[in-house]
Amino acid sequence: MILENVNNNVGELVGKEHGKDLLESVLNGPFKYGMVVVPDTSTTPETTRPRTYEDLTNKEKIHEECDIQATNIVLQDFPPDVYTHVNHHTEAKEI
Repeated sequence: MILENVNNNVGELVGKEHGKDLLESVLNGPFKYGMVVVPDTSTTPETTRPRTYEDLTNKEKIHEECDIQATNIVLQDFPPDVYTHVNHHTEAKEI
């Protein structure tokens, strides 16, 4: 029953704004920020750091927002006990 409801919601994703991106988020998993190289200056060496939201391009920001929307759409049909369990994990492999 849960999978049936999720499948119905996934079908509705395509009709929404950025529907293709929403569907990709459901099928391919969340967007990964990755790392960014900060060039060296006269006082600091070159470093690598995790990317932040501000480092993303406009297309990547839309993809990140679609990930959040897709997650909410999928989670809304879970029974309360399953939702509570899933909502407290950041990655599916933790479940």
